[in-house]
This record gives sequence, C-alpha cells and structure tokens, in this order.
Amino acid sequence: MSEMKSPMAAIGAARILSGGLKRKMTEEGLNPAAVKHGVAIAFIEPDLSALSYELFREESQDAILKTLHGRVPIGLLFGIQDSDKPEVHIGTRPFLNTAQAEGWLSELAPLIPGDVTDPAYL
Repeated sequence: MSEMKSPMAAIGAARILSGGLKRKMTEEGLNPAAVKHGVAIAFIEPDLSALSYELFREESQDAILKTLHGRVPIGLLFGIQDSDKPEVHIGTRPFLNTAQAEGWLSELAPLIPGDVTDPAYL
C-alpha cells in the first residue's frame, strides 16, 4: 500500500514497527533489551533540497513531531544487531511505493548501523 503520511501518522507507524520488532525478537527467544535495534523516520524537505531521518524513541515523540513539522515523511528505516555479531541488518519501509521514495531510503539506509550500535542511542 502506498500513501502519504502526516508527521503524527509517521510517528505512529514507527511505534508500531518498533513494537513489532520487539515482539518478533521475543518470539525468537531474544531479549529485546539485550539486542541493539532502532527505527527511524526518513523525511525530505518540501523543496527536495535535503534528505534526513530522525531516530524514533518513545520518550521523545514531541521532539520528533517538531523535527518533522513542515517536512515530508517518506518512510521508515530500521536496524538490528545481534549482540554476538558485528553486522547490522537493515531494512526500509517506504510510505510511497515509488522508485524515487525507495531510492531516497536506499541512500539513508547505510547510515542506520552507526546509530543502532551507538551506545548513546540505547
């Protein structure tokens, strides 16, 4: 499904994905508190001049909403790192199923591993 999302709807989608990742880790016998993982909301400026993302944290939804104000959410990025392995598995979930939106998310996806493994994030 392809749809534009408001900043508030993008935060809701990030919350749902974050909860789903935690549930899946628990089902797989992993402790979500021991597995480094993260979800981010990707966005673009309305004039297409800049592309960026904001890491999702339950406790900072107001700050995320301020960051997204006046910007266009384009999708979600996520990363998971097993505690005993160095690689971070990354993925994307575009809000718009277009080649352009997928291209933008592909540009941002390589940046997520650093944020997921950064102790300051956890």
